[in-house]
Amino acid sequence: MYKWTALVPLMALAGFAQDDPAKLREQAVALAALGKYADAEPLFARAIDAREKELGVEDPRLAGLLDDLAALDRAQGRNADAEKLYVRSLSLRQKAWGAESVDLVPDLRRLAGLYVAMARFTDAEKAYLRAIALGVKARGADDLEVGNDSE
Repeated sequence: MYKWTALVPLMALAGFAQDDPAKLREQAVALAALGKYADAEPLFARAIDAREKELGVEDPRLAGLLDDLAALDRAQGRNADAEKLYVRSLSLRQKAWGAESVDLVPDLRRLAGLYVAMARFTDAEKAYLRAIALGVKARGADDLEVGNDSE
């Protein structure tokens, strides 16, 4: 007899997500983890579309899904597409939390890492320096974790 826990990943991969954004994301993450990027991408897109219809296109709760799709694009070498998504994600969070929020540090670090991969070192430096400045402002210059805030 099969255990339920063994069936859950199979159900996720078998198309049980329908139009629930959380389930679509879960299924897309599972497929991406298996390297099935072409199958994961439309599910991320459907999840984003569903969230936009539910919350509106400016809601910061979209940012996580945008980051997921950006990471998928980056894994496939589509850095320009990833950049657009990371910038949109950062913009949504910045509007919601303010430009001086230390919670933007992970977004800035992701964007900086992408810029390094694209050999856009000036842009990477700007993003890293902004992340560090936000960390210094929030934690103080002597804190060893400044600029290293992560998700």
